[in-house]
Order: sequence, then structure tokens, then C-alpha cells
Amino acid sequence: MRLKKGSLSLKQIALMMGITILILAIGISIILTAPFQPGNYKSKLPSLQEQGFFPPIAASPPPAIVMRPENQAMPTPAQTRALVANPAVLSPEMERILQRGELIVALRQKDNPPFFREAGNGQLTGLDIEIAQTLADYLGVSVRFDRQGRTFEEVLDRVYQGKADLAVSKISQSLTRARKVQFSQPYVEMQQGLLVNRLKYAQLLQSQGNSSTPDLSQLTGKIGAIKGSLYVSFVRRRFPRAELVEYADWAGLVQGVMRGEVLAACRDELEIKQVLLTQPQANLEMQSLVLDGTSDRIAIALPWQSSHLLNFVNQYLETVNLHFTADSLLNRTIAQKPD
Repeated sequence: MRLKKGSLSLKQIALMMGITILILAIGISIILTAPFQPGNYKSKLPSLQEQGFFPPIAASPPPAIVMRPENQAMPTPAQTRALVANPAVLSPEMERILQRGELIVALRQKDNPPFFREAGNGQLTGLDIEIAQTLADYLGVSVRFDRQGRTFEEVLDRVYQGKADLAVSKISQSLTRARKVQFSQPYVEMQQGLLVNRLKYAQLLQSQGNSSTPDLSQLTGKIGAIKGSLYVSFVRRRFPRAELVEYADWAGLVQGVMRGEVLAACRDELEIKQVLLTQPQANLEMQSLVLDGTSDRIAIALPWQSSHLLNFVNQYLETVNLHFTADSLLNRTIAQKPD
């Protein structure tokens, strides 16, 4: 294809990008020599924001959320035994849980920090683990995690089939999923976005006339999503001209973007930010793009007939005002890291 006179060639664009990336890399290397604390996010992100990244994380972390407020007393064993002894006053799901003496929580097999992961000592940690454990404590029972589900849909099936009382596993709300389970109010809300290969994206922009505000819905090429996630159907709807490529997991998808196997990876802003903030070298080959008007609402999934348990879960979420954004969750995660 012949370029118009005065337009930039691919080599010139690549050279300009190389200079920009070099400056960016030097800046990141300087920043990363400072102690890794929440306040450092403010200093890291402005330059990234200028390159089309998500808005910067707030410099000051939000007020701490108290998972177990002092004004909400835990039930005593005697109180729990009294309820079990009088099942006529209990809803069917509450009777099952209290009689069993444990809350069964569906959790995806593969770790997904900061929501849930297995530590070196075999102990499960993360936001979803804290929520599940606290719900069990307020019910007066222990908690047992069911990790049979390999995908998010399989986790939901455990709830739908009655093999788990609920699922706390970074589950995104959707109308499709709501046909077989019901959801609590969301406890995390995020935007959705793309993690794109810089070189491939620059080539695409040039083919579109070097537009500074390209129509992302008209993206062509390959866009990746995790198999079994909501992003599979999301990519098909949002990018009708693109070719969907499904990957088994997020790590493989990120590597696919870096190697140029796909133009972009589609996921929520939290996962994209974690890649760019924890892997400085990734900024040399990838950047993120915000998909305006999108929202990923993370909620607890329950069987459609468990109305009493749903009310109990929502009452807890409202009582502690549990509502995170991607930024506040990242800040909380870093604040909890050992020095």
C-alpha cells in the first residue's frame, strides 16, 4: 500500500514508539526502587494514563472496611443449638445449614488473587475467603470450600445443583446466569477493558488513518478471552468484526498478547492493572484501553429458592457497607502485604 506524501511510515512510527517506550521504562524503573506502598500508585500512573491507561489509583486509600463490626455480635453456640432444636421457625435453607453445622461455599479451582488463593501453608486467603468465613461465623457454623468447579460456570452449577449453599468466587452478574441462580447486591464494581499489543495496535491505527480516537467496536484481528468466562460472549457482542480466541487461563492469554498471537485480551480493569503494575516489563509491549460504558459487577451467587439466605447475605453486605472498586481493592491488598 502506498502512503500519502507527508504521512508517517511504519518504521517512523516504530521508532517514535521505541523512544516513548524507553522513556516510560526508565520512569518505571526509577519508581520501582521506592518502597512498594499504596501512595506509590499515584506516582506510577500519570505517565501510563497519558498512554491511554485506566485512570490513576487514588493516592490515599479509602477508609478501612470492618468485616466484623463491633455492634454485630456473633451468635453463641447455645443460641445456634436453640434454633436447631426448633426447626419450625427456620426456612428450609437455614435449617439445612444449621443442622449440617457448616456453610458450603463453591470456589473455583484456580486461584484468583486478591479474591482467593492458597498460601504456602495450604491456608486459603483473600477477600472472598474473608466474606465466606464471616458469613459462616454470623450463621454460627463452620465453613467448607467446594473447589470442584474448574470454570466460573461450573462453580455456578455447584450452586444450581444444590451441592453448595452459595458461591463467593469473583462471580460476575449477568442476565444469562440469573436464569438459574440469584445474585446478592454487588460487593465489587469495575470497568472492563482491553490489554493490547502495542505494535499490533499501532499498525491497526495506521490502517485506520492514524485516528487518535478509533472506534474500538470496529476492531479487527484476534481478541482473546478466558474460556468459560462471560468475556467470551462479551467479545462476540462488543467486537463483531474481530475473531475470538479462547485461552484456558489469564496467564496464557497475557502471554498470547505479548507474543502477538492476538491483538488484545479482554477482561476487567483489576486484572489488567495488576499485570501492568506487577510486571513492569509488560509496559514495553502492551498497554490498556478503557471500554467506556461498561461495568463488571461481582456478587455472591445463591440457589434461586434460597430467599432467606439471600436476605441474610444482603443484610451483611449492607451492614458493613462492603463495596469495592478496582482501585480500593488494590490499595487494600497492598496495605495487607507484609513489609
